[in-house]
Amino acid sequence: MIICSIKNCRLCGSSELDTIFDFGNFPLAGIYYDKIEEKTEITAPMTLIRCKKCGHVQLKETCDPEIYQDYSFSGQQIPSYCKYMEIFSNQLVEKFKISEKKIFEVGASDGFLLKLLRDDGKNFVDGIEPSTKLCLSAEKKNVHLYNDYFNKKFYDKIEKKFDCIIVRHVLEHIDDLNSFFYGLKKILEDDGFLFIEVPYLKKTLSNSLFSNFFHEHINYFTLKTLSELAANYGFELLTFQENEIHGGSIFTVFKKTFNATRLNFDDEEKVVLKDLQNFKIDFSNYLIKLNNKIKTFKNEEIFHGYGAAQRTFNILKFLNLDYKKVPIIYDLNKNLQGKYLNYFHSKIISPEDMLEYNPSTVIIFASSYEDEIAHLIKEKIGSKVKILSMQI
Repeated sequence: MIICSIKNCRLCGSSELDTIFDFGNFPLAGIYYDKIEEKTEITAPMTLIRCKKCGHVQLKETCDPEIYQDYSFSGQQIPSYCKYMEIFSNQLVEKFKISEKKIFEVGASDGFLLKLLRDDGKNFVDGIEPSTKLCLSAEKKNVHLYNDYFNKKFYDKIEKKFDCIIVRHVLEHIDDLNSFFYGLKKILEDDGFLFIEVPYLKKTLSNSLFSNFFHEHINYFTLKTLSELAANYGFELLTFQENEIHGGSIFTVFKKTFNATRLNFDDEEKVVLKDLQNFKIDFSNYLIKLNNKIKTFKNEEIFHGYGAAQRTFNILKFLNLDYKKVPIIYDLNKNLQGKYLNYFHSKIISPEDMLEYNPSTVIIFASSYEDEIAHLIKEKIGSKVKILSMQI
């Protein structure tokens, strides 16, 4: 795993970078291994910085993108996520009249959204996804995906153009933002739409979602920084809305134009900057509250967990827990079942096997879906099980 540090802002190129917070050496989230005898303990520095010139918040460190070749996240096993995607698809078809259009999705996961858009709007769908596992899952839905990265080498060889491009929860992973947007501009029709959804920094800070900061997410966008980046490549912001997905995201709609109007989001930036200035204090208070939750269960010898995605790694680190205290984590994602977490070595098991292990206390790491997970746990092993929420 190769980690390098940037000297210039990923958005504007400025070298004027302020350190917001140094997390120290941190386990890499989203890394799993197959055999307990082959324990992996991959860590790297993690430093949150802000560009003085454009205000873009980002990590100083960049991970090797090869990490995504084995990327396994798919929300299709989560009912509320599926419902969200159905609403998302319907919104594009009904509100924005995306029907019988040529659609391209960057970071298309297992093709779930593209299948919805094909079936709901009779659209012609295509996409790209670096994870081989997810591309194979898309094939089963009869959705074609390029198993590749969206970079210059790729978009220079694509001759066709698209009426609509979708980029959902991808930009936060991208190191070369400017090359990425140049590629979007290149393959989008002149009257085309660009739909982008990213985690919303304003919500991450205001809701104290410190587990949202991890190595894979190297960019943390506000409306100002996202719209400025898009405007640099001729994309004008038409509308936006906040969504609760993944702890708080921003969904934006851009229209390709030759002279993008730049909107003023200075008030939003003032709020974000104030929260960033208080980051160290707020993070310290968050850790105290989080650890106090665990202390209320101090008589428990072990816990089990639910949800093995990236945030789980952070919370385990914040609480100084590992497999000795949390030996088992349940997750519906079949791509993860049977694997172990990098650094912490907890084993990932199907929730179908929960009754066999009969845990007395379960920590819900997947807080975005807490209500339905709590219901599922009690349904599996009865109402006596204690549920420990990680929401502060």
